[in-house]
Amino acid sequence: MRHNFCAALLAGVLLFLVSAGANASLLYRISGTDIQQPSYLFGTMHMICERDFNVDDRILQAFRATDRLVLELDLTDMAVAQQLQQSVRQPGGPYLHKHLTAEQLKEVDAALQQITGQQFSYFQELRPFVLSSMLLRQQLNCQQLASWEGFFLQQAQRTEKTVIGLETVADQISIFDRIPLARQSQWFWQMIDEFEQSSADLQQMKDLFLEEDVDKLYEFIVQQPEFAEYRPILLDDRNQNWVLTLQPLLAERPTFIAVGAGHLGGAQGLISLLRDAGYIVEPVTVAAAQ
Repeated sequence: MRHNFCAALLAGVLLFLVSAGANASLLYRISGTDIQQPSYLFGTMHMICERDFNVDDRILQAFRATDRLVLELDLTDMAVAQQLQQSVRQPGGPYLHKHLTAEQLKEVDAALQQITGQQFSYFQELRPFVLSSMLLRQQLNCQQLASWEGFFLQQAQRTEKTVIGLETVADQISIFDRIPLARQSQWFWQMIDEFEQSSADLQQMKDLFLEEDVDKLYEFIVQQPEFAEYRPILLDDRNQNWVLTLQPLLAERPTFIAVGAGHLGGAQGLISLLRDAGYIVEPVTVAAAQ
């Protein structure tokens, strides 16, 4: 994947499985522990091609059976939109020239001109993950992009469901503020320098998502080099905080939770953490819903 996950963490905001595995679904029913009506957990891919976007009946039925929507961010809040707009620039202005060679900067300029038609000087103050997200559409080879978060938001507004965010913009930006800028700059450079391999890895991630195997998707993500050091702040710590936030919400009313699918699998994923907290978390497969 070559650092595509870090770019994709916020790509859908500023903007990942049918096997015999134990967690072979993107959709999970949450019950037990004083819950009167079940809630649902769904794993999204923040950025996906429209041709690969498919909302089947089990997803629609689960969404209709709930009273509110929980996302990573509450994108219905105008203050959130303003904060996102304000956060795309790296404090301190241009920075890549401090971390990349002159030759590397030439290749960055050529790549961004090919993708956007603009010279790199037009983008040089943007944060590294914002620059990286600009490459994702070309790597996915999409004519048209779709958004799971956008779909659920539209449905929530149409049915007048309350929308709640698990994090603030400051929470998400702080993730990258805790990773050295030099490291992020190298990740962005590698996406350009190893563009074909990076594209192939992103396609593999998409295929795992479409196969609905969240365990394999998780293993694929955490095998990437950045997770050797930064997995706690990218995934584990956030998952633990989210479960604490979710518990009182689950007790109040049936809730539909939609977060990046990379947060579902693994011992520190939402499925395991919710089960550890005493909830019954069961996959809702296409076959079971028919």
